[in-house]
Amino acid sequence: MPVFPLSMTVGRRLALAALVPVLLLGLMVGGVWRSLDTIRLESEAELVADEVEMQLHLTGTAIQAARVQLRDVVNAQNLQALEAARSQGAQEMERARGHVQEAQRQAAGGRVRQTLDAALALFGEYAQVRDAVTERRRAVLETRDRLSALGREYERLFEVVMGSIEFSQPAAQREETRGSLLTLHRAITEIRLGLQDYMLSGEATQMRRVRSAIQQSRVYLRGAARLAAGDAALRDWIDQARQVGDAGGAILEALEQIDRLRQDGVVANRERLEKALDDAGAQVASASEEGRLRLEAAMENARHTMLILGLTAALLLLLLGLINARAIGTPLRRLAAAMAALAAGQTTAGVPGLGRRDEIGTIAQAMQALQATVGRAFAQSQMLEQLPLGVMTADPKDGFRITYLNEASREGLRPLQHALPCRVEELAGQSVDLFHPPAQRQRIRDILADPARLPYAAKIRLGDEVLALRVTAIRDAQGGYVGPMLSWSLITAQSRLAAGFEAEVGAVVNAVARSAGALQEAARGMSASATRSGQEAGAVAAEGERAGASVQAVAASAEQLAASVAEVTRQVQSGAGVAQEAAGETRRADVTIQALSEAAGRIGDVVQLIQDIAGQTNLLALNATIEAARAGEAGKGFAVVASEVKNLAGQTARATEEIGQQIQAIQGSTAEAVVVLRGIGATVERMNEVTSAIAAAVEQQAAATQEIARSAAQVSDSAGAVSRRIADVSSAAEETRHAAGSVLDSAAELSGQAVALRQKSDAFLQAVQAA
Repeated sequence: MPVFPLSMTVGRRLALAALVPVLLLGLMVGGVWRSLDTIRLESEAELVADEVEMQLHLTGTAIQAARVQLRDVVNAQNLQALEAARSQGAQEMERARGHVQEAQRQAAGGRVRQTLDAALALFGEYAQVRDAVTERRRAVLETRDRLSALGREYERLFEVVMGSIEFSQPAAQREETRGSLLTLHRAITEIRLGLQDYMLSGEATQMRRVRSAIQQSRVYLRGAARLAAGDAALRDWIDQARQVGDAGGAILEALEQIDRLRQDGVVANRERLEKALDDAGAQVASASEEGRLRLEAAMENARHTMLILGLTAALLLLLLGLINARAIGTPLRRLAAAMAALAAGQTTAGVPGLGRRDEIGTIAQAMQALQATVGRAFAQSQMLEQLPLGVMTADPKDGFRITYLNEASREGLRPLQHALPCRVEELAGQSVDLFHPPAQRQRIRDILADPARLPYAAKIRLGDEVLALRVTAIRDAQGGYVGPMLSWSLITAQSRLAAGFEAEVGAVVNAVARSAGALQEAARGMSASATRSGQEAGAVAAEGERAGASVQAVAASAEQLAASVAEVTRQVQSGAGVAQEAAGETRRADVTIQALSEAAGRIGDVVQLIQDIAGQTNLLALNATIEAARAGEAGKGFAVVASEVKNLAGQTARATEEIGQQIQAIQGSTAEAVVVLRGIGATVERMNEVTSAIAAAVEQQAAATQEIARSAAQVSDSAGAVSRRIADVSSAAEETRHAAGSVLDSAAELSGQAVALRQKSDAFLQAVQAA
């Protein structure tokens, strides 16, 4: 029978299993807490004692530093060094006082505080003695400085006195005076040098040397004073020497006072202060040792309490753990095995514990739901693996490193492995930056990091291949952004097809546009030529009418010649002039007709050019229709435009064919006009010859007159024929001009269709590239 019923939850089981050990632990904690409280108090007391000892140690260090500074005061050779040593010594003493005050504040025992109070009182006495030593040393330095000034004046006066002995002293006393002065001078010099050495070394021998020199100088001064009667310079020198001796004595006395103060005041006060501090340290150490013993006892008690209650709690926990292991661990191990099977992809295995009403049953139900979710996830992963489209995912929190590639990605990238910095099998874990040039990597990272900018589509080039890339956002169940999913496919063939189509269709459209432009120019030239042909034909008609009038005048003259021979000479002259004028008009008409013939020939060349352009346009439209058919649904609009271009090319060809026929008619009429005009020219030349013959032989007048009449009739008929032909030429030129206008309109429409063809081709290319 189980210890716990199956309906009891795991939490309650664990709570019941832990209740008894917790009670034991509570007892253990209570006992240990009392011990720890004692340990805490003793530890705090120990820390306080350590801090007090530290403060006392720092106090001793500061007093030693102040002692060194006092020695520097005693040995100072100038007022600046004296003041610096005094200031530093005062600071060290103040720091020592502060440490004692801090130790007194932290001290727990009353005896320690009383001892420290006595030590603080000794600080004032010690400071007074130190100040007295400092003042004596300051007096010594000031007197020494005054002695230096007296010495310089003394030396000057000595030189004056020694130089004036020869004049101020009688001859009998000169040697005695000189000897007395030199003896006194040696004593004063000994005082000065001895003081200098004593202040530097502090040796007792130097002090005795100075004292002896002072006593000698006093004796010598009394002797020198007797020799100074009546000599003012000598009296001044003797007075200066006395001042030097007195200053030396004052310095020596001050130095002796300093020595006495150091021995009787400084050392004694320092020793009493140090003894008070040592007593306080000993009291602190004794109290610290007693606290340490109490601390060890409390810790030992805590260890025993923890050991006994801990072992008891451990045994209970072990027993309850074994019970819970059977009640909870076994079902959980079964669930763990089922979970491992699920992780291995087995989604149909049974789930143990579904009938339980505790947390394990809840876990079993959740695992059953997880089996269905894992099955769907596995199916979806298989769908991704089987997709013919390359798919990969990247982690935005890890530098956009690739976390997954499907089989299509690996197979698609394997031919492009030469363009990658690593093998395809090593792409997982690499950053997506390797697919983009360095200049674009930050921009791509910004896009991939912001789900608001997704989906995103672009084309990238990898080696010689072009890839169509599309990035979408992957979100979790709560809608949070997990990372980007990159899908791609190779579109190199489509890209190349679009580029080739653009090049070929662009060339076709450009050729159509150029042909339309050339057709427009040719139509304009043909219209201009037709206009000029009409103008020239009108001029020829006018000339022909004038020639007919001249011929009629010749016929009238011939009839008058038959009536009156008397008028033959006048008529012959008139006929000769008319004949010459007719010859000139005939030649001009011949030139005009010749120009008309050449213009008609040029129009024929233009018509032939238009026919060639129309044929080429028809061929280009056919090619465009074929390319549009290859493009499929996207090229339907382009095919319509190409068909319209083809129809326009056919209309242009038919129009140019009609124009060519009209031009051929114009050329035929022009050729006939040329023949007629040449005949008129020959007739006029012959008429001129006849007129000359009439002038030479009047007797042939009748026969010549008949010939002239017949020739005039022929000329009249020819002139009428020429006028009719010229009218036909004018009509043909007008028709040519109208046909040229029609060709020009067709060319303009062809140019517009070429522009539409360009627009349709561009739209088609954009659609292909976007696909």
